[in-house]
Amino acid sequence: MRALTPQLDEIAFCFVIEALKQLGIEWQVGASFTSADIALRVPARHRPKVAHMLKRLAGRGFLDASDHAYHVKRRQPKATALALLAAFESEHPGPECDFLRRAGTALASIWHGDVEPLTILFPDGATDKAAQFYSESHLLTQYNRLASEVMREIVESLPAGERLRILEVGAGTGGLTKHLLPRLPEDQTEYVFTDLSPLFLRGAEATFRDFPFLQTEVLDISKPLDAQDKKIGSFDVVVAANVLHATPRLRETLSHVRQLLKPRGWLVLLECFNPPLWGDMLFTLIDGWWLFEDRELRCNYPLLPPDGWRRVFAEAEFAEVACLHDARMKDASHHNLYLAQSGAALPRIGEVAAETNDAHGTAANASPAAAITMPQAALKTSHGDVATDDKQTLLELIRQRAAAVMRLDPELIEPCQPLSELGMDSLMAIELRSHLGDALGYELSLNPLRMRRSVEEIVEFVIEDRAAPAPYQQAEDTSLSNLELDVPRVHLVPLQPHGHKTPLFFVPAGYGDLLAFHDVGSALGADQPVYGLQPASAKQVKAVRQMSIYRLVSAYISEMRQVQPQGPYQIAGYSVEAIVAIEAARELIRQGDEVSLLVIFDPPSHIPFWLDWFYAANYWVCAHTGIVHFVRRFRSRLVRRLFHTVLDEGLRTHTTVAREHRVAPYPGRITYFRAMYSQGSLVSLKPIGRFWRKTAQGGIEVHWIPGTHYGMLRGPGAGVVVDELSDCLSRANTRNTT
Repeated sequence: MRALTPQLDEIAFCFVIEALKQLGIEWQVGASFTSADIALRVPARHRPKVAHMLKRLAGRGFLDASDHAYHVKRRQPKATALALLAAFESEHPGPECDFLRRAGTALASIWHGDVEPLTILFPDGATDKAAQFYSESHLLTQYNRLASEVMREIVESLPAGERLRILEVGAGTGGLTKHLLPRLPEDQTEYVFTDLSPLFLRGAEATFRDFPFLQTEVLDISKPLDAQDKKIGSFDVVVAANVLHATPRLRETLSHVRQLLKPRGWLVLLECFNPPLWGDMLFTLIDGWWLFEDRELRCNYPLLPPDGWRRVFAEAEFAEVACLHDARMKDASHHNLYLAQSGAALPRIGEVAAETNDAHGTAANASPAAAITMPQAALKTSHGDVATDDKQTLLELIRQRAAAVMRLDPELIEPCQPLSELGMDSLMAIELRSHLGDALGYELSLNPLRMRRSVEEIVEFVIEDRAAPAPYQQAEDTSLSNLELDVPRVHLVPLQPHGHKTPLFFVPAGYGDLLAFHDVGSALGADQPVYGLQPASAKQVKAVRQMSIYRLVSAYISEMRQVQPQGPYQIAGYSVEAIVAIEAARELIRQGDEVSLLVIFDPPSHIPFWLDWFYAANYWVCAHTGIVHFVRRFRSRLVRRLFHTVLDEGLRTHTTVAREHRVAPYPGRITYFRAMYSQGSLVSLKPIGRFWRKTAQGGIEVHWIPGTHYGMLRGPGAGVVVDELSDCLSRANTRNTT
C-alpha cells in the first residue's frame, strides 16, 4: 500500500485541479486566487471542505498559501485524472478506485452544492459499495485482519464456558464486522451490532443472517446511555472502527464507551490520524465529518494523533493502552489499532502484532465482500407506470415506498406528518428518492432534506420536479372533522441540531424559505444549533382561517421548549413571519423568560386584509385555469416570483394567520436585517423603518443587506446575512454566559 498511496494522491490532486477549474479558478504556475474567489463560487456549507483541500495541497508543495491568497507552484499533469485512474485500476483494482472516480468526477458539483455528498458513499441509497470499501480497500483490509487476530486472542483467553458479550459502535456497513464474526464461538458469544441509522441495521440482519448470535440495536454513543436504555458495565468488549472521531465531543463519547464496559473490559479501536490526500478528498466531503465541537481538543480537524488519543484514554479512566500497527502499512494507511483495558494486563501484544505481520506477508487477497441485500419485494415497480398527475395515486405510492424503506405499516404514516418524525434519516431519504425514481421512470433531483418532509409535501415536490408538468389539479379538501383548532399542529425542523450554544429558532415565511435558510444555518458553524418552525400542513388553509396568531405562537413555544426548556431564547423571523416571531418573543417575556436576541428579516409592519384575499384569489384563479402550468414552465425569476403564493402554500398559510394583526410596542431590543431594495413599505403603505424604530422600546440595531427582499437568503446577500448574524449570535451568546 505504501507504493500505491503516491499514485492515488496524484490522481486526487488532478481531480482537485479539474474541480477548481470547473468552478472558474485558473490553474497554471504563477497564477493566484484568494479565499474570496472561493467564497463567490462555493456555498458557506462547503467552504471548509475546499479550504482544507487547499491546505493539504499547500502542505504538499502544490500551492503557496499566505493571507488568504493562494499561488500555484506546480502545473497540472498532462493526463486527465480519469486517464490516470484507469491506468492505476488496470494494475491495482480495488473498491477505492470506484469511490475515487465517483467523488472526483462530482467534486465541483458537490462543492457548488448541486450534488448531495452522501450519494458518493451510498449511490441510490445502496450500501453495497461502501460495504466493500470498508472491508476490502487497500487502506483498511490489513487492519481489519489485525483486529480479527486481536479478537482471536481475546477469545482464546476466555475461561471455559464463559460467555463473551461484544458491542460494536457505529458498525455501519459491517466492514470490520465481517472479519470479526468468524473468529467468535457461536455458543459463547453475544454480538450487538449498533448504529444510528436503521438502514444499516437492516443491512446487517440480511448480510450476517448466518450468525445467529448477532443482534442489532440503535445506539448514539455521543448521548448519555441511561436515556437509551443501555445497561452500564455489561460488555466484555466494545469495538469501534473509524467512528468515534465523528462524534461532537470525544471526551464525552469515550466516557460513554467506558461505561458500557465491565471493569476488566476491552476497547478495540481502529482510527486514522493523518489520511492520504485521496482519502481526505473522499471523506471530508461528508457533512458529518465536520460536526466536532471540542475545538479545545480538535482545533480544526476531527482526527487525533496517537498522543492525543493517549491523553483522552487516560482522562476516560482507561488504565492500560497499547497502540498496534502493521510495519508494512506504516506511513501509508496512517491507521492505528488501539487496545485499551481497565484494571487488567493486556494480552501478548508483541506476539499478536508479529503473528499478524507474518500473515500479511503471505495472505492472499481477500475475497469480494458479500453485497448487502435489502428486501426489495415491496419496492419493485416497472418504470413509468405511475402517472404523476394523479395526486392521490402518487401520494399512495410515496407512502408505500416510505413505509417499505422505514419498515413501517403504511397506515401509520399520516400524509401531513414529516417522515423525519418517524425515523427517516438522510440515508433512507436517498434510498426513497432512488425507489421513487425507478417507479416514476426518471431521476428525481430532490435533496434529502425535502425527502424527509411529509408525504403531502413530497407529492408537491415531485410534481414540481417533473420535466414536463401536467395541468394543475386542485388537491382534495382536507377533512376537518377531527382537526384540533385550539392547538394547531406545528413542526420543529432541525436545520443544524448540533452544538452547545443557545439555539436559534427561525420562523420562515414559506416552506421554500426554510430550505433556503438551511444553508445559512449550516454556515453559522457546527456549534450553533438552528431550528425551523412551521405549521404541519399548508393544506389546512380553511382551518388556519379560524386560528389566531396567538394559537400559532403558543404551539411554536411548546415546540421550542422541547429543545430548550427555559431562556434566554434567540428567535428570528423572515418577511411576514417576523410578526409571528415578535409575538412569540413577547409571549416568552410575559411568561417570565428572557429573549436575548430577536432578529427580523425585512418584514412589513402588518399584513393588510387585501393582501390575504389577493393571495387567496390568486390561488383560486391559478388552480382553476391551469395558469400554474405556464408558470412552472416559464424560467423567468420575475414571473415565478409574481406567482410564488401558488408555488409555496406555506406563505399563503402564514399570511392568512397574520392578516390585519397590529404589532404593539415590543418591550425589548430588535435586530433588523433590512434589504437595500425592500418591499415592506409598498405592502404596508407606510415608512417601514420609522415604524420598527418606534416599536422597539429597547432600541433597534439595523443591518443593511445588499439586494432585494427575496435575495436575502438565496442571492448575494446570503453571505452578508451569515457574517452579520454570526456576529449578533456571538454577542448574544456572550451575554447569555455572563
